[in-house]
Amino acid sequence: MVDKTESVEQVVDWQKQLTGDEVGRDGDTQFVYLKGLRRLAKLKGIVKECHPFIKVAVLKRPDNGVEYPFVQASYEVTFKDGTTFSDVADAHTYNLEGVFSAYPTAMAGNRAEARALRKALGISMVAKEELGADAEKIAGLKNEITSAQKKVINTLMKTRGVLNQVDVIKNCCKRSDVFDIGELTFEEAKVAVKHLNELKAK
Repeated sequence: MVDKTESVEQVVDWQKQLTGDEVGRDGDTQFVYLKGLRRLAKLKGIVKECHPFIKVAVLKRPDNGVEYPFVQASYEVTFKDGTTFSDVADAHTYNLEGVFSAYPTAMAGNRAEARALRKALGISMVAKEELGADAEKIAGLKNEITSAQKKVINTLMKTRGVLNQVDVIKNCCKRSDVFDIGELTFEEAKVAVKHLNELKAK
């Protein structure tokens, strides 16, 4: 008799694979350290990773005109199963604490990496590097889509086989007067990145 047992793809609960020293707590918020995300990502099977771009600008606070450096960075990772994930993050004086405020470029890169890896691994906890990085705290932004977000969206559209911008817009924007990704707000662009990351690569 021939054994016709079918192979079933197992879905790994990566969050349960984190060890005690890879998670922490800040008040009521539980977080994951980037080192834990990197370890799990290696187990999943990284075949390619890169920071497609890092952008540095000087912005002014709207309340007092004080200038400060503002860094945007992206991160993209591809796994052996063919899936690709990417995201973008910001770092500047007003969303960094302590000694980390002296390294906005490194922190922007780490935040982007953490966000992409969390999505890739299905981990719901915020990363330690992301704490204090809420968009609402980014002084100087006018809630407009950034060039970094545009690049990430365009990259994800290609890897996901999405040819029409309208297909992305209708999933992240409730306004009927938007027909181009460049017209999205900062928050709508974040939703678009999340939506595209959830689609399967083609």
